[in-house]
Amino acid sequence: MPGLVMLCPECGVNMYDYAFEKKGTDRSALIIKLYYTGNNPNKLAEYAKLFINGKYIGNIELTEKQMRAEGDMKGWSNGLGNQFTALYEKEFRDIPVGQLRVEVEMKFNRMYGLGRSYKRVVFPYVQFNGKEKTTIEHYFESAVDFSVTDKKKKEKIKEESKKEIPVISDTKLKTATGTIKLDIGLFD
Repeated sequence: MPGLVMLCPECGVNMYDYAFEKKGTDRSALIIKLYYTGNNPNKLAEYAKLFINGKYIGNIELTEKQMRAEGDMKGWSNGLGNQFTALYEKEFRDIPVGQLRVEVEMKFNRMYGLGRSYKRVVFPYVQFNGKEKTTIEHYFESAVDFSVTDKKKKEKIKEESKKEIPVISDTKLKTATGTIKLDIGLFD
């Protein structure tokens, strides 16, 4: 049928090349799994967005979520509720072959839903081979470490967040009626 449609109107030569049809079958598939290891999966968005080489491909839906049970460390056999509390998962087909840049963007609510921030995790060099499935797994505990893919960097972020904020003894913060006053001692 395509050969009948692709005739040259002037000379009647068949313009359809059957080699294009064979090249089109060399596609791959991508499986994305995002594991949330935090303690409050109810505050997560319903989906994340997938971009390949800057082009929007589709949404990755939240497939499962379960709060951690108090004192019950068994969880389900697949780790839900124990190793992770929420799972985003989707399979995308018809991905071009080659080395591509994969990005996942997620919206996080801030300040009790009044504000929001968009975080993006980037996998810059992902190799896709023809007729093969490529799987990308990413673990995150909060919006802060969503965009970090290196485990050492995630550990450093956790250590820095546990440090206390230093208090300067000379500076005192006093509140008045409706205003905030900052007193700094100039003389000892």
